Amino acid sequence: MHDADPKAYNDYIKEALGLSGGTWYSLPADAEEKIISLGFDPAVVADEIMANKWINENGGEIDLGIQLSILEGESKGGTNLGTCSGIASSAKLSHQEVVSALWLLNYWKEHDVRDWSDIAKEMIRPDYSDYTAHCSAGEIGPNGILPSTGVKICRDGLSMHPDDLVKSCNFFDKRVAPYGKNWWLKAIGYRSGQTKAEKIDSLYGWNHDSTYRNQLVDRADVLNAAAFGWSDYAPVSENAYVFKGGWWRSQAIKVLKTTGLLEGIVFAAGPDYPPWEPPQVAGSFSNPYPDSVICGYEYGKPVANGIHWGIDLCIGDPLRSSPIYAMHSGTVTFSRYLSPSETLAGQWWVSGNVIAVEGKDDEGKTIWTAYGHGANGTTKVKEGDVVKEGQLLMMSGTTGFSTGIHLHLAMKINGGWVNPSAYLGGD
Repeated sequence: MHDADPKAYNDYIKEALGLSGGTWYSLPADAEEKIISLGFDPAVVADEIMANKWINENGGEIDLGIQLSILEGESKGGTNLGTCSGIASSAKLSHQEVVSALWLLNYWKEHDVRDWSDIAKEMIRPDYSDYTAHCSAGEIGPNGILPSTGVKICRDGLSMHPDDLVKSCNFFDKRVAPYGKNWWLKAIGYRSGQTKAEKIDSLYGWNHDSTYRNQLVDRADVLNAAAFGWSDYAPVSENAYVFKGGWWRSQAIKVLKTTGLLEGIVFAAGPDYPPWEPPQVAGSFSNPYPDSVICGYEYGKPVANGIHWGIDLCIGDPLRSSPIYAMHSGTVTFSRYLSPSETLAGQWWVSGNVIAVEGKDDEGKTIWTAYGHGANGTTKVKEGDVVKEGQLLMMSGTTGFSTGIHLHLAMKINGGWVNPSAYLGGD
């Protein structure tokens, strides 16, 4: 079955072993550098490229420029996913939107989207009774899709996609949103070969504001020119799954991984994930982000297809970039932009501009700390540098997979993850 029908085999294995998840994509380093220079996240663009290939292989004629133009123009570049009740906001527009919102909530529940998507876990209530949305009409996700539009996209389009992630219609997730956007662009009659006036007219189905539609088309022309070359890259795929089964299934997974009959990464999920017991540490640590408070995701919690090995720290002013200091002395072992699409980003669950420092404490234990999401152009150290406790590393930012300025702080002692909050400014 594995050789004769790989898709049927993978579907059977996922069902039998309690696996959920799908495919992640990454791009070559030279393409990622160009994408970053344009202000886009390479991991997001990799998914945009895959969605572009999918829609154009299925009767569409959509250019990457309009996809990225809409990504920039909607929801503050996709970073503002809303702050209001989706049901209440939908009710302000029409009864149809409320019915559509409830339909989507039920569909998301059937597909357990909160189990594998960190964004869904944050935006959708645990009982799937409501979701967080834009306040004007309950619009969903980075593309600001109306609930009624979302139902059409899901029911008539994405629900038939072979990838479970896309099929979930989780419009909050960066891996799903491009597919929904492209299906709707095709549905409203947008075509890359149209004249500018025709494009503006067809985009009426996206937004009724003619000035905004004109801006989208103009920006798309600029981005299409800039995207020449890297838009032809074929993103490299890697399967990633979340496992929630029992002991015997975990043993079966180990056997299949060993024999090569299960390809990809398998992450554990759920509240019973075995914690690491932190050893006693001698010596003090500096506070890497003074005047900050713990915010965002907690340590050791399942997020998307991984575990949040670290804590998020925020300053009172969410728009203010602040200094990040080394918690301890040591050698810089990592200092570069880490794309969310890279395997290492999934293993560490940190991305953007990342610095890692490794040193020894007074008793010879190995101390390793990683600092993520630093602002572009602010990194003060390079790999191989020796740094002192309290030395400036970079300024905080919102690079990589991030929705606001903060520091993601991760820590290992003797190679095992520990909760950094236990060591902030103390022994």
